[in-house]
Amino acid sequence: MSLIYPNTVPENNLRLPDALTIEHGPAGLLAKFVIEGDKAARRMGLRLRLRHDFDELVRLNQLEVSRGNWFRLINMFNPELSDVSPENAFWVSGETPNGEIAVTWAGRIYYWPDSNLAEEACAMFYGRDDGQQCAVTAPVAQSIIGVVLSAGSVWVRPEFRGKQLSRLFPRIGRAYACSRWPVDWTISYVAPILVEKGVAAGQCCNLVIAGLPGAGHRLVKFGNPTSKFFVRLVLDLFANAHYMVALTQPVVLVADKSEYRVLFTRLNADDHHSRKQLVLDGKRDDARIEMTKRHPPFLRERAQPTLFTVE
Repeated sequence: MSLIYPNTVPENNLRLPDALTIEHGPAGLLAKFVIEGDKAARRMGLRLRLRHDFDELVRLNQLEVSRGNWFRLINMFNPELSDVSPENAFWVSGETPNGEIAVTWAGRIYYWPDSNLAEEACAMFYGRDDGQQCAVTAPVAQSIIGVVLSAGSVWVRPEFRGKQLSRLFPRIGRAYACSRWPVDWTISYVAPILVEKGVAAGQCCNLVIAGLPGAGHRLVKFGNPTSKFFVRLVLDLFANAHYMVALTQPVVLVADKSEYRVLFTRLNADDHHSRKQLVLDGKRDDARIEMTKRHPPFLRERAQPTLFTVE
Protein backbone atom coordinates (compact mmCIF):
# COMPACT_ATOMS: atom_id res chain seq x y z
CA MET A 1 0.00 0.00 0.00
CA SER A 2 1.32 3.43 -0.94
CA LEU A 3 1.25 6.08 1.78
CA ILE A 4 1.17 9.87 1.49
CA TYR A 5 4.50 11.53 2.20
CA PRO A 6 3.88 14.90 3.94
CA ASN A 7 4.25 17.80 1.51
CA THR A 8 2.97 21.28 0.72
CA VAL A 9 0.25 21.31 -1.96
CA PRO A 10 0.34 24.52 -4.02
CA GLU A 11 -2.72 26.20 -5.47
CA ASN A 12 -3.90 24.60 -8.70
CA ASN A 13 -2.91 26.07 -12.07
CA LEU A 14 -0.16 28.43 -10.89
CA ARG A 15 2.77 29.46 -13.04
CA LEU A 16 5.38 26.81 -12.36
CA PRO A 17 7.99 29.22 -10.92
CA ASP A 18 5.30 30.66 -8.60
CA ALA A 19 4.37 27.16 -7.39
CA LEU A 20 7.95 26.27 -6.52
CA THR A 21 8.59 25.91 -2.78
CA ILE A 22 11.84 24.05 -2.21
CA GLU A 23 11.60 21.77 0.81
CA HIS A 24 14.10 19.10 -0.24
CA GLY A 25 17.24 18.79 -2.29
CA PRO A 26 19.86 21.41 -3.20
CA ALA A 27 17.80 24.61 -3.23
CA GLY A 28 20.02 26.74 -5.44
CA LEU A 29 20.49 24.06 -8.08
CA LEU A 30 16.80 23.13 -8.27
CA ALA A 31 15.61 26.75 -8.36
CA LYS A 32 18.03 27.61 -11.15
CA PHE A 33 17.08 24.52 -13.12
CA VAL A 34 13.32 25.20 -12.96
CA ILE A 35 13.77 28.87 -13.85
CA GLU A 36 16.03 28.08 -16.80
CA GLY A 37 13.54 25.45 -17.97
CA ASP A 38 10.74 28.01 -17.76
CA LYS A 39 12.80 30.42 -19.87
CA ALA A 40 13.48 27.70 -22.45
CA ALA A 41 9.74 26.98 -22.75
CA ARG A 42 8.96 30.69 -23.10
CA ARG A 43 11.38 30.97 -25.98
CA MET A 44 9.24 28.36 -27.73
CA GLY A 45 6.06 30.32 -27.06
CA LEU A 46 4.83 28.22 -24.10
CA ARG A 47 3.96 29.10 -20.51
CA LEU A 48 4.48 26.42 -17.86
CA ARG A 49 1.76 25.81 -15.29
CA LEU A 50 1.68 23.47 -12.29
CA ARG A 51 -1.63 21.62 -11.93
CA HIS A 52 -3.37 18.88 -9.99
CA ASP A 53 -6.79 18.94 -11.70
CA PHE A 54 -6.46 15.44 -13.15
CA ASP A 55 -10.05 15.47 -14.39
CA GLU A 56 -8.91 18.10 -16.89
CA LEU A 57 -5.93 15.98 -17.93
CA VAL A 58 -8.28 13.04 -18.52
CA ARG A 59 -10.63 15.26 -20.56
CA LEU A 60 -7.75 16.55 -22.69
CA ASN A 61 -6.45 13.02 -23.20
CA GLN A 62 -9.84 11.72 -24.34
CA LEU A 63 -10.17 14.61 -26.81
CA GLU A 64 -6.73 14.08 -28.32
CA VAL A 65 -7.16 10.30 -28.44
CA SER A 66 -10.31 10.85 -30.52
CA ARG A 67 -8.23 13.00 -32.89
CA GLY A 68 -5.53 10.34 -33.17
CA ASN A 69 -2.90 12.52 -31.50
CA TRP A 70 -2.38 10.65 -28.21
CA PHE A 71 -2.60 7.25 -26.54
CA ARG A 72 -4.99 6.45 -23.71
CA LEU A 73 -3.87 7.86 -20.35
CA ILE A 74 -2.36 5.31 -17.99
CA ASN A 75 -4.61 4.48 -15.03
CA MET A 76 -2.35 5.94 -12.33
CA PHE A 77 -3.24 9.46 -13.53
CA ASN A 78 -6.98 8.86 -13.85
CA PRO A 79 -8.86 9.76 -10.61
CA GLU A 80 -11.72 7.42 -11.54
CA LEU A 81 -9.36 4.44 -11.72
CA SER A 82 -6.81 5.23 -9.01
CA ASP A 83 -6.26 7.17 -5.79
CA VAL A 84 -4.34 9.98 -7.52
CA SER A 85 -4.75 13.25 -5.61
CA PRO A 86 -3.13 16.69 -5.17
CA GLU A 87 -1.21 15.27 -2.21
CA ASN A 88 0.56 12.60 -4.25
CA ALA A 89 0.67 13.83 -7.84
CA PHE A 90 0.88 16.81 -10.17
CA TRP A 91 1.05 17.57 -13.84
CA VAL A 92 2.75 20.29 -15.85
CA SER A 93 1.09 21.93 -18.83
CA GLY A 94 2.76 23.99 -21.52
CA GLU A 95 0.23 26.52 -22.80
CA THR A 96 0.16 28.88 -25.74
CA PRO A 97 -0.50 32.63 -25.23
CA ASN A 98 -4.21 32.04 -25.89
CA GLY A 99 -4.39 29.36 -23.18
CA GLU A 100 -4.40 26.20 -25.32
CA ILE A 101 -2.51 23.23 -23.87
CA ALA A 102 0.24 22.04 -26.21
CA VAL A 103 2.43 19.89 -23.93
CA THR A 104 1.81 17.77 -20.82
CA TRP A 105 3.88 15.77 -18.35
CA ALA A 106 2.70 14.18 -15.10
CA GLY A 107 4.36 12.79 -11.99
CA ARG A 108 2.96 10.48 -9.32
CA ILE A 109 4.67 10.02 -5.94
CA TYR A 110 4.54 6.63 -4.23
CA TYR A 111 5.73 6.25 -0.65
CA TRP A 112 6.81 2.69 0.09
CA PRO A 113 8.66 2.66 3.44
CA ASP A 114 7.77 -0.99 4.04
CA SER A 115 7.27 -2.31 0.49
CA ASN A 116 8.87 -2.01 -2.94
CA LEU A 117 8.13 -1.80 -6.65
CA ALA A 118 7.91 -5.58 -7.02
CA GLU A 119 5.09 -5.72 -4.45
CA GLU A 120 3.32 -2.55 -5.64
CA ALA A 121 3.67 -2.97 -9.42
CA CYS A 122 0.16 -4.26 -10.00
CA ALA A 123 -1.57 -1.44 -8.09
CA MET A 124 0.68 1.12 -9.71
CA PHE A 125 0.09 -0.03 -13.29
CA TYR A 126 -3.63 -0.73 -13.06
CA GLY A 127 -4.45 2.07 -10.62
CA ARG A 128 -5.77 -0.38 -8.04
CA ASP A 129 -4.84 -3.94 -7.18
CA ASP A 130 -7.98 -6.00 -7.84
CA GLY A 131 -6.12 -9.24 -8.37
CA GLN A 132 -5.04 -8.58 -11.95
CA GLN A 133 -2.19 -10.71 -13.25
CA CYS A 134 1.20 -9.03 -12.99
CA ALA A 135 4.62 -10.69 -13.35
CA VAL A 136 7.73 -8.92 -12.06
CA THR A 137 11.00 -10.46 -13.27
CA ALA A 138 13.58 -7.70 -12.78
CA PRO A 139 15.52 -8.25 -9.52
CA VAL A 140 16.10 -4.51 -9.16
CA ALA A 141 12.36 -3.96 -8.59
CA GLN A 142 12.77 -5.23 -5.03
CA SER A 143 15.39 -2.53 -4.39
CA ILE A 144 13.15 0.36 -5.42
CA ILE A 145 11.74 1.53 -2.09
CA GLY A 146 11.07 4.74 -0.21
CA VAL A 147 9.83 7.83 -2.06
CA VAL A 148 9.41 6.89 -5.72
CA LEU A 149 8.43 9.24 -8.55
CA SER A 150 6.63 7.56 -11.44
CA ALA A 151 6.63 9.80 -14.50
CA GLY A 152 4.42 9.68 -17.56
CA SER A 153 1.65 11.33 -19.55
CA VAL A 154 4.15 12.98 -21.89
CA TRP A 155 2.29 14.50 -24.82
CA VAL A 156 3.19 17.16 -27.39
CA ARG A 157 0.65 18.61 -29.80
CA PRO A 158 1.60 17.77 -33.41
CA GLU A 159 2.56 21.30 -34.48
CA PHE A 160 4.97 21.59 -31.52
CA ARG A 161 6.77 18.31 -32.14
CA GLY A 162 10.40 18.30 -33.22
CA LYS A 163 11.32 21.03 -30.72
CA GLN A 164 12.75 18.66 -28.08
CA LEU A 165 9.88 19.40 -25.70
CA SER A 166 9.64 15.71 -24.80
CA ARG A 167 13.18 16.08 -23.45
CA LEU A 168 12.63 19.41 -21.70
CA PHE A 169 9.42 18.72 -19.77
CA PRO A 170 10.50 15.49 -18.00
CA ARG A 171 13.60 17.25 -16.69
CA ILE A 172 11.63 20.22 -15.40
CA GLY A 173 8.99 17.96 -13.85
CA ARG A 174 11.55 15.83 -12.03
CA ALA A 175 13.36 18.90 -10.73
CA TYR A 176 10.08 20.20 -9.31
CA ALA A 177 9.30 16.81 -7.73
CA CYS A 178 12.74 16.68 -6.08
CA SER A 179 12.08 20.09 -4.53
CA ARG A 180 8.78 18.98 -2.99
CA TRP A 181 9.57 15.40 -1.95
CA PRO A 182 12.82 13.62 -0.93
CA VAL A 183 12.77 11.44 -4.04
CA ASP A 184 14.80 8.23 -3.86
CA TRP A 185 13.98 6.86 -7.32
CA THR A 186 12.34 8.03 -10.52
CA ILE A 187 10.84 5.43 -12.87
CA SER A 188 8.74 5.35 -16.03
CA TYR A 189 6.68 2.85 -17.96
CA VAL A 190 8.01 2.94 -21.52
CA ALA A 191 6.79 1.09 -24.60
CA PRO A 192 9.55 -0.87 -26.40
CA ILE A 193 9.11 1.25 -29.54
CA LEU A 194 10.06 4.38 -27.57
CA VAL A 195 13.20 2.68 -26.28
CA GLU A 196 14.13 1.67 -29.83
CA LYS A 197 13.60 5.23 -31.13
CA GLY A 198 15.69 6.75 -28.36
CA VAL A 199 12.81 8.69 -26.82
CA ALA A 200 13.31 7.02 -23.44
CA ALA A 201 16.99 7.91 -23.41
CA GLY A 202 16.15 11.48 -24.34
CA GLN A 203 13.88 11.81 -21.33
CA CYS A 204 16.89 10.78 -19.20
CA CYS A 205 15.24 8.69 -16.51
CA ASN A 206 17.25 7.03 -13.77
CA LEU A 207 15.38 3.85 -14.59
CA VAL A 208 13.53 2.85 -17.74
CA ILE A 209 11.46 -0.35 -17.56
CA ALA A 210 10.93 -1.64 -21.09
CA GLY A 211 8.39 -4.02 -22.53
CA LEU A 212 5.35 -3.39 -20.33
CA PRO A 213 2.62 -2.73 -22.91
CA GLY A 214 3.57 -5.71 -25.06
CA ALA A 215 1.15 -8.12 -23.40
CA GLY A 216 -1.77 -5.70 -23.14
CA HIS A 217 -3.74 -5.26 -19.92
CA ARG A 218 -3.88 -8.97 -19.09
CA LEU A 219 -0.23 -9.44 -18.25
CA VAL A 220 2.36 -6.89 -17.22
CA LYS A 221 5.92 -8.16 -17.38
CA PHE A 222 8.82 -6.25 -15.84
CA GLY A 223 12.34 -6.64 -17.17
CA ASN A 224 11.70 -7.53 -20.81
CA PRO A 225 14.38 -7.70 -22.04
CA THR A 226 16.00 -6.08 -19.01
CA SER A 227 15.95 -3.05 -16.78
CA LYS A 228 17.83 -0.09 -18.25
CA PHE A 229 19.68 2.60 -16.33
CA PHE A 230 20.67 5.88 -17.93
CA VAL A 231 22.98 8.59 -16.67
CA ARG A 232 21.15 11.66 -15.40
CA LEU A 233 22.56 14.74 -17.14
CA VAL A 234 22.96 17.62 -14.72
CA LEU A 235 22.28 21.24 -15.74
CA ASP A 236 21.80 20.41 -19.41
CA LEU A 237 18.19 20.61 -20.55
CA PHE A 238 18.58 19.02 -23.96
CA ALA A 239 21.64 16.76 -23.83
CA ASN A 240 21.29 13.30 -25.37
CA ALA A 241 21.83 10.24 -23.20
CA HIS A 242 22.56 7.48 -25.69
CA TYR A 243 24.84 5.09 -23.81
CA MET A 244 23.70 2.81 -21.04
CA VAL A 245 25.32 2.89 -17.62
CA ALA A 246 24.82 0.07 -15.13
CA LEU A 247 24.49 1.38 -11.58
CA THR A 248 24.30 -0.68 -8.43
CA GLN A 249 22.67 1.96 -6.25
CA PRO A 250 20.13 4.77 -6.58
CA VAL A 251 21.24 8.26 -7.51
CA VAL A 252 22.14 10.33 -4.42
CA LEU A 253 21.33 14.05 -4.42
CA VAL A 254 24.05 16.49 -3.44
CA ALA A 255 23.46 17.63 0.14
CA ASP A 256 22.96 21.29 1.03
CA LYS A 257 25.58 20.93 3.77
CA SER A 258 28.67 18.79 3.72
CA GLU A 259 31.60 17.90 5.90
CA TYR A 260 33.83 20.37 4.09
CA ARG A 261 33.22 23.88 2.80
CA VAL A 262 34.55 24.99 -0.57
CA LEU A 263 36.19 28.39 -0.18
CA PHE A 264 36.80 28.98 -3.86
CA THR A 265 37.60 27.05 -7.00
CA ARG A 266 39.94 27.60 -9.89
CA LEU A 267 39.82 25.73 -13.20
CA ASN A 268 43.12 25.27 -14.95
CA ALA A 269 43.81 26.75 -18.38
CA ASP A 270 43.06 23.49 -20.15
CA ASP A 271 39.40 23.52 -19.06
CA HIS A 272 37.16 22.51 -21.97
CA HIS A 273 33.71 22.86 -20.41
CA SER A 274 31.52 25.04 -22.58
CA ARG A 275 29.99 26.97 -19.67
CA LYS A 276 33.04 26.91 -17.37
CA GLN A 277 31.12 24.88 -14.80
CA LEU A 278 32.96 22.90 -12.17
CA VAL A 279 32.21 19.18 -12.15
CA LEU A 280 33.72 16.69 -9.77
CA ASP A 281 34.29 13.31 -11.34
CA GLY A 282 33.17 11.05 -8.52
CA LYS A 283 33.78 7.40 -9.33
CA ARG A 284 31.36 5.27 -7.32
CA ASP A 285 29.93 1.89 -8.38
CA ASP A 286 29.64 2.62 -12.11
CA ALA A 287 30.20 -0.41 -14.27
CA ARG A 288 30.79 1.61 -17.44
CA ILE A 289 30.52 5.24 -18.46
CA GLU A 290 30.67 6.62 -21.99
CA MET A 291 30.23 10.15 -23.28
CA THR A 292 26.93 11.56 -24.53
CA LYS A 293 26.63 13.23 -27.90
CA ARG A 294 26.48 16.90 -26.96
CA HIS A 295 29.27 17.00 -24.39
CA PRO A 296 27.22 18.19 -21.40
CA PRO A 297 29.06 19.40 -18.29
CA PHE A 298 29.09 15.87 -16.86
CA LEU A 299 31.32 12.83 -17.16
CA ARG A 300 34.19 14.85 -18.64
CA GLU A 301 37.68 14.27 -17.31
CA ARG A 302 39.57 16.98 -19.20
CA ALA A 303 39.04 19.76 -16.67
CA GLN A 304 41.21 19.50 -13.57
CA PRO A 305 39.73 21.75 -10.89
CA THR A 306 41.75 22.85 -7.90
CA LEU A 307 39.73 22.96 -4.68
CA PHE A 308 40.62 24.83 -1.52
CA THR A 309 38.72 23.46 1.48
CA VAL A 310 38.60 24.02 5.19
CA GLU A 311 37.25 21.64 7.80
